[in-house]
Amino acid sequence: MSLTPDASNPAVTDPNKRIGDVLAKDHSDVIRPGAHAAWSLAAAGWLTIMAVPLLLFPRVLSLIFGTLLAEMGDPETHEKPGADVLRTLNILERSLAGLAGLSCFALAALLLVQSGTIPFTGSLTDSRDLASSPAAAPYRSPSIWIAAAFFGGLAYTTYNIGLVFLAAPSVGLCAWGLWVLFFGHEGRVNQASAKASSFPFTNVAAEEKKAETKQARKEQ
Repeated sequence: MSLTPDASNPAVTDPNKRIGDVLAKDHSDVIRPGAHAAWSLAAAGWLTIMAVPLLLFPRVLSLIFGTLLAEMGDPETHEKPGADVLRTLNILERSLAGLAGLSCFALAALLLVQSGTIPFTGSLTDSRDLASSPAAAPYRSPSIWIAAAFFGGLAYTTYNIGLVFLAAPSVGLCAWGLWVLFFGHEGRVNQASAKASSFPFTNVAAEEKKAETKQARKEQ
């Protein structure tokens, strides 16, 4: 018994009965273009908002971390100032702030490019394919995973030091990114996967199909 398809069989040669085209159109594991694009733009925007003050106005850290800086005091003087005294940033702290700002800018740019939100192609058709095709942007899901983990760690760190205004947007972006990864998919070709469920819930797709079959029998 041979497992090779019989070329003389019409069912084998009929292009309308091939399953390859159907499988190629099954987008059950493909993130919706609108979902990943909206999240990537929001994440890049938040990273840019954090990066600009770090690069251009690093002294803003003296206000944000005022209490911590006052408690640490000035290493050049051996006296610990009161909590109402703010010291300026030293060269090392300003340099680290600039590096943090550059890192945020780099992560924002990589996120937009690797996720296909801003495709760098020469034609409009290629840009559309890159924005919607997982094959054209193979690093879309890994990029979102890395960025979501970054925002989760950032939220945890900033919350522990009392910076709730930084932790709240970060944890929101982390949760949104995980939603995009787990639930922001196209669904199957027949759209049954978005409606189907199992015990103890009702399989809506199966119930609709049964109702249509009963209605067709009654009409006959």
